[in-house]
Amino acid sequence: MKTNQAIFAYASFPGLVLGAVCISYELLNLLCGGITRPLLAGTVGVLLWLLKTGGCLYLLFFFLRRYAETGEGGGFQPVYRCGLAISFLSALVYSGFYFAYTMYIVPDLFDKALDLFISTYSSALSADSLDTLENIRPDLPLISFVSKLIYCFVFGAVLSAVYARRIAVRNPFNEPTSDEQ
Repeated sequence: MKTNQAIFAYASFPGLVLGAVCISYELLNLLCGGITRPLLAGTVGVLLWLLKTGGCLYLLFFFLRRYAETGEGGGFQPVYRCGLAISFLSALVYSGFYFAYTMYIVPDLFDKALDLFISTYSSALSADSLDTLENIRPDLPLISFVSKLIYCFVFGAVLSAVYARRIAVRNPFNEPTSDEQ
């Protein structure tokens, strides 16, 4: 069985690739933000999201299958652990970029969204609720970092479990294989 260090050494490149795919999606969305026709902008946004999601699903499956084909990665446990490492590293890369994106590239992203929310629902919110919203305004980039990190990792962990079940080499007769004897 491979050590954690060996698994993370393998998972570093796939994690960077998956993180780069998600970052590319965010940057392309930023560039396509100037499309003035709403139908075209919505269609491009949906197509980009489908391309990103499908690409990430395929790439995770590809990297896990490639890992399983190595000598020590054939069972469920090693493939799943590798998937967890890839998911964590890609989630860390993507969340780190999104934090920088909301802090430096588009710093008024949350301000505009919160101002729109407050203007829409101000009549239904109490003064304490409005004060609370104003108090969390500076923390929204950090909150988004943590929430994206958790969401992406959990999504990758679930996919890793599904893919590891499908990829892992199984012995249906529970007989020891030649290398277990």
